[in-house]
Amino acid sequence: MKNLFLSSLLVLCTTSAMASNFMARIRAVSVLPDTDGSVKQVSGSEIQINNESVPELDLSYFFNENFALETILGTATHSVSAKKVSSTTVDLGSVTLLPATIMAQFHFKGPFCKPYLGVGLNYTAYFGEQTTGSYKDISYDSKLGYALQFGADYEISKDFFINLDIKKYFMSTDVTVTPYSGSNLTAEVDINPLLLGFGIGHRF
Repeated sequence: MKNLFLSSLLVLCTTSAMASNFMARIRAVSVLPDTDGSVKQVSGSEIQINNESVPELDLSYFFNENFALETILGTATHSVSAKKVSSTTVDLGSVTLLPATIMAQFHFKGPFCKPYLGVGLNYTAYFGEQTTGSYKDISYDSKLGYALQFGADYEISKDFFINLDIKKYFMSTDVTVTPYSGSNLTAEVDINPLLLGFGIGHRF
C-alpha cells in the first residue's frame, strides 16, 4: 500500500502542475464503520468490523470558484467477526476495501475559510481476504454505493490550505463464508462508515 500511495502522489502532483484549476490534498483519516448485518443461517447473529486509521489522497478539479469534482484514493483493511454465533464470537479474518469515489462539490466563498459540500458515487472493491484458519474461505462482493461530504479548506498561504473533511459512505456487500465442512454461510452487510479527515491541500 505504501508504494501505491507514493506512486499515486507523484502522478497527482505531476498532473496537477500542468493545470491551474487543480487541488491535491493529503489527509489522515479515521474510518468508523456503522455496521449492520448478520449471518443468514444463524438467527440473532451480528457482523462486527473494527475501526481503522489510514492515509487518503484526493485530487479536485475546479470548474470555477464554486464547483469542483473530487476523486479520492485510499484503502482500509478491516478485521471482521460474527458475534452471537453459537454463543461465541467467530473470527472471520480480514478484508481490504478500495472505495473508488467521485464527488461533485459546491465550495462557498470566504476570505480565509472555504467550506464545501459534496455528494457522489463510490464503487467499493473488496480484495485480499484472509482467514485465520476457522474457515476455508471468505469472499466479499464489490458493489456500487453513494457518499455525502462536508469539509473546509483554511488558507494558510496563497496556495496552501489546512483541510478538515467529513464523509459518510453508504456501502453494502454480500459475504460468503466457506467452512471446511458443511454448507456455506452468507450475510448481507451494510458497512456505512463515517470518515473523519485532517490534512493539507495545495492549489495548482
